[in-house]
Order: sequence, then C-alpha cells, then structure tokens
Amino acid sequence: MSKVYELRTYKIYPHYYKQFLGLTQEHLYLRTAHSKLLGYWTSELGGLNEVFHIWEYESLEQRGEVRTKLANDPRWISDYFSKILPMMSVQENSVCQLYPGTDLSFSKSKGSAYNLVTLRFKAHQSAWKKCFEDLLQELNNAGHLTACFDTIHGRINEVVLLVCWTSKTTSFILP
Repeated sequence: MSKVYELRTYKIYPHYYKQFLGLTQEHLYLRTAHSKLLGYWTSELGGLNEVFHIWEYESLEQRGEVRTKLANDPRWISDYFSKILPMMSVQENSVCQLYPGTDLSFSKSKGSAYNLVTLRFKAHQSAWKKCFEDLLQELNNAGHLTACFDTIHGRINEVVLLVCWTSKTTSFILP
C-alpha cells in the first residue's frame, strides 16, 4: 500500500480559540516528533474557529504505531492533549490516499492561501467522473492544485482537494 494521509479538522469553541492556537504553537513539536506534518491551517472563511492539518504516514500500520506512541506519551497528554480536549466541540478525521494520477505540490510563495474543498459523490455516478477530472486538470494547469485526496477510511465516496491561491485576494471560486 502507498503512503496514507490523515486529514484532521478540529472545531474550537470561540472563547478558547486564541488559547488553543497558543498551546498548539507551543507544543506542536511533541506531535511532530512522531510523524510528518504536511500542513496546519486555520480557517478564515467558511467554518470559523476551525483548524485543519494533514499528516503523512508510510502506511496504515505506521499511523497505528504513531497513535499508540502518542497515547503513551506522558508529556503529550499532560502538556497538550488534556488541555485542548475540552476546547474542541468537534474532532473529525479521515484517512486518504492521493487520487490516482495526482501528487503533492505545495506552493513556495509566501502569503499563499489554501482552500480545502470536500466533494462527495454518489456511488456509481460515472457522469461526475469526467466533470471532476476536467476540474482537476484545470486546477493543475493553473498551478492551484496542491493535492487531491481520495478517502479510504471515513466518509465513503469523498474526495478532498487542497487548492492554493498565491494571494489572499485571489478569488476563492473554483473554475
């Protein structure tokens, strides 16, 4: 099996948001000691008081090992996790692989803004496939497609696009 990616979204109670971000900035190194963080973003449009992050693993087995190590890491639990848990109203995650024919391509431009787009397809709707692949091609040609993930654990028939805009003033409307 190829690499897997875990997409995690946390919805934070508004009155804890600043404190949550401070604790995360101070203690994230405890988490990154165990696996590779691809990105950690805050939400400015759409779901407010949300953060989402993407973790890379060599396999589902490695992900399981990392989760076990975290559960047994006393500093992770006492210095960070036990403090942020009551600050979150919702935790969501899904495990994905890269969509066939796509790869990761992060922007090196400072000030880039990212848009996470989740698409859910009804099973056996092949009419969507051509339209979706045209969208992927257009985003890729424009240099905006950072990643396209296909969910393997979590919501079925879900594809997640990570789209990069080179400035915050760029339109967030997909082509």
